[in-house]
Amino acid sequence: MDQRNISRGIALKMIYTDGYKIYTTEDPAVQAAIDSAFDNPNMFYTEWDGTMIQSSMVVFEHSTGAVRGLIGGVGPKEGALTLNRATQSHRQPGSCMKPFGAYGPAMEKGLLNCGSGIDDNQFTMGNWTPHNWYGSFYGFVTVRDAISDSMNIPAAKANLLVGDEDYCWNFAYNCGLTSLSENDKSAASLGLGGVTNGFTPMMMANAYGTIANGGYWIKPKLYTTVVDRNGNIVLDNSAVDGKQVMKDSTAYMLSSCLQSVVTTPVLGTAYGAVSIQNGSIPCAGKTGNTNDDKDRWFCGFTKYYTIACWTGYDQPVPINRGYPYDSTKLFNSVMNMICEGKEPAEIMPQPSSVRSVALCRDSGKVPTDACNADPRGSRVLTDLCAIDAIPTETCTVHEFVNICNVTNKLASSSCSNTSRKSCLVRSAPSQGQYPSDWGYTKPTETCSGNHSGSSASPGNPRVTIYRNGVAQ
Repeated sequence: MDQRNISRGIALKMIYTDGYKIYTTEDPAVQAAIDSAFDNPNMFYTEWDGTMIQSSMVVFEHSTGAVRGLIGGVGPKEGALTLNRATQSHRQPGSCMKPFGAYGPAMEKGLLNCGSGIDDNQFTMGNWTPHNWYGSFYGFVTVRDAISDSMNIPAAKANLLVGDEDYCWNFAYNCGLTSLSENDKSAASLGLGGVTNGFTPMMMANAYGTIANGGYWIKPKLYTTVVDRNGNIVLDNSAVDGKQVMKDSTAYMLSSCLQSVVTTPVLGTAYGAVSIQNGSIPCAGKTGNTNDDKDRWFCGFTKYYTIACWTGYDQPVPINRGYPYDSTKLFNSVMNMICEGKEPAEIMPQPSSVRSVALCRDSGKVPTDACNADPRGSRVLTDLCAIDAIPTETCTVHEFVNICNVTNKLASSSCSNTSRKSCLVRSAPSQGQYPSDWGYTKPTETCSGNHSGSSASPGNPRVTIYRNGVAQ
């Protein structure tokens, strides 16, 4: 309509009466796989009154920009030009926003890598106190672990670390999330997905496809050409409209972390729910859920396709069902069908801009002897870094201190029974809930030396440690 400068009504009339042929990008085999999954009632929650949850999906070939299949809803189509939820319904993305509004921008600026440490620890900024879905705090975690378990505190901190809300906003927008509002520049919006307008599955497929395509964004297309009854080309949409919107190093590190969502036991929120061709075809993805559980997503990709799938109700109400999400099951079913017979292949080759580096998993910096001597075992890991952002500063989270073995406080000159221990150095949270690794933190009190005995009582009774939301 824009190219021909005509109205929608006139365009529809010309399509129906002028003998036009539209050559779409649909792959019949892909569309058949989508239809098969969505025709299976076992894929969906059904309420006591028979009401079935709604869903939509887009299958995007990220290497070409072609939309190979989509579906706009569950159940029989009841008319022409009805609501297509895949392209028309904007819904909150939840944690599916984190790669674009938090970790991606921080990686792009060289502030974070896969092994960077972030303190999953309670904090308040103004009137906002974010919480984790699991109701507790792990303490120091890596970016990879934070993405795998969809942790909210590290995502918010990653967004704030960038220190430039416009930068984060533009990063997400350039990946295809074009319904972002000027009001969506806070860490709550960009880091945790509480955006004003929401996104369609088409937008989410486009954004995740940009990661899968090495950071090269391509505008999705539903058709290639339109010809008239004489075979003359009326519209030519065959050219690729794309641009590089993030470094290949950022795309590769995000892809690697998103693979951990699928492959990491216990932590991975899609572990056990997504496996493509019995694990022979690598897959990356992200679960997404809103605070009130009104929207559930799974967005992910293989080398061959990107899929975005949403489930929820047209009139948003809490879903309140357990794992795995319907969206995850649908993704797994469709991706398996459309990848059948495909060669096992990595999502993308590792670019020369990325290499593996030894890091302290708590600080994300160059490890020291204190990192190796952590009482839990060595905290040194090897993970991916962009070569232009490899840390050079040594770890400041671990420190050797002398501990009085009788009181578990910092040893004074009067203490004769002491041990040299590696401890974590951090401030106490401003509120009362401590992270699960708090027991390894450097004591704040110094022993007076007025004691007797040969060993300390374990722990600190004044500190409540939470693991998986349960006080220990």
